[in-house]
Amino acid sequence: MFDFNTTLGYCRRRMKYTDFALLDQEKDPLFEDAARLVIEHQNASASFLQRKMSLGYARAAHILDELQMARIIGPMDGAKPRDILVESLEDFQQNGPPLAKSDYFVQPITINYRVPDFKLTVPNDVGWGKPLAATKYEPLEIPFGHDGDGNLDTVRLDDLNHLLVVGNPLSKKMEFLDSLLLSQLIKVTPSQLNLVLLDESNYLNLYKQLPHLLMPVVNDHFKGLSVIKWTVEEIKRRQKMFTEAGVRNLSSYRELSGSHALPEILLVLRMFDVSEEYEYGLNLISSYGQHTGIHLVMVVDQASGKYISSRLKSNIPNRLVFKTTSVSDSSTAGVKGAEKLGVGEAILRLDSSGEKKITTIYTSEKDISDVIHKIQDQQA
Repeated sequence: MFDFNTTLGYCRRRMKYTDFALLDQEKDPLFEDAARLVIEHQNASASFLQRKMSLGYARAAHILDELQMARIIGPMDGAKPRDILVESLEDFQQNGPPLAKSDYFVQPITINYRVPDFKLTVPNDVGWGKPLAATKYEPLEIPFGHDGDGNLDTVRLDDLNHLLVVGNPLSKKMEFLDSLLLSQLIKVTPSQLNLVLLDESNYLNLYKQLPHLLMPVVNDHFKGLSVIKWTVEEIKRRQKMFTEAGVRNLSSYRELSGSHALPEILLVLRMFDVSEEYEYGLNLISSYGQHTGIHLVMVVDQASGKYISSRLKSNIPNRLVFKTTSVSDSSTAGVKGAEKLGVGEAILRLDSSGEKKITTIYTSEKDISDVIHKIQDQQA
């Protein structure tokens, strides 16, 4: 029989940073020599590498960037010397760099958690859409919004797979994330759904210290790479469990092991652009995550090649497109007419089906704070 506490011990595992394919791209031939020098001399500056290795400034600076990406050295901090994050090159190759306390998965999964009785407010004037308090839906069902006839569009998380959310900075797409997250927090337990929030804008920091979180909210680009790596490793771990059980996906595994044998995982990424360092891992997650109960919601300002690759877009056919700045922005997002949308309006396209205009659901910041505080009070 499945042991929930034992299996979720991965929440406290340290993430190794070597052997991840997105860091296996071709490095400078002098990368290892430079790494050994900066570690031994505890000096990571371009001028130091220039002197010791007879390099030009541009190449020395490029090698420093590679060392930082590999987390052998820390980022620049004004005039202060860069931190050296590892004790030796051999130790790094074996174990990766030592991680800060915030890099550990320290949030416990509380099996005895009970969803509190939430009382959401129904404001008189919300500006757009209907408030979450007036919206009826089932646990693990995502309420997107209402169409022109007032019908609510929803989809179960296990049917959604992945979602790409696009819209200009004033389109209220971030407020949709509030409604998405809050709609689950008031209905489901951590044994049903875990959250991983990677947000370079810091907008989602209100959701810190929730029992649903597998790790603290991540705002840093380089820590985000570790998050992507962990998610890929979790997909592989679950695939191995399914193979050993003689099944192919999470639903079949639950039939054998119990309805709460493994929780769904919702990975929310708010990114300004998808850099090449992220590309490999995100393609794996978008290709294989849905079968293991790991779902990706990616939020970007634009869907052009500068922000997200065509391959990654093709792996995420489900779209929620808010107001775009131009016709071309709407086109690259895969829908028509998004440049004409009003505040809180969006075009919903699920599973490559037809487009539908909806008005998304409003959630007040007061409701968010109240729900989070009530959840935290229950843990105290």
